[in-house]
Amino acid sequence: MGHTHIGLLSSEEKTLLSQITKNMVKFDQILFTIKYQDKRNVTAIKIIYNEGQKYRSEQRGPRSKIQHLKKLIKRDEYVYWFKRLEIQDVVRDILWSHPDSIKFLNSFPTFLICDTTYKRNKYCLLLLEIVGVIFIDMNFSVAFAYL
Repeated sequence: MGHTHIGLLSSEEKTLLSQITKNMVKFDQILFTIKYQDKRNVTAIKIIYNEGQKYRSEQRGPRSKIQHLKKLIKRDEYVYWFKRLEIQDVVRDILWSHPDSIKFLNSFPTFLICDTTYKRNKYCLLLLEIVGVIFIDMNFSVAFAYL
């Protein structure tokens, strides 16, 4: 595996990164895998993060992150609701839940916990997570929302 520049990924390594990223593998584990396959590899984690971001941007295309989220929600047939500002055609709130989570919620008496992030993202929306707790001390995600 010849590298034109020290630390850069070869085309085979970029292909591996894109395949593994689809499976939600963390970037530090991707780096470990690449270095395990080639003991002489000197790639830094920053290169992996940059390549991962480039891959995700290519997957998203011209859509914004919120538009891409909405596309994935529709593609995977999640139950969702969103509110937008009519004047600016901007998503204001979006809530989504997996259909199996709703079935699970309806099947068992549960205790719901709602928690939001305190750090705001670049869209200035809070992330709300709703978690169900059933009587045998098991947790499951019920829904997520950007508010």
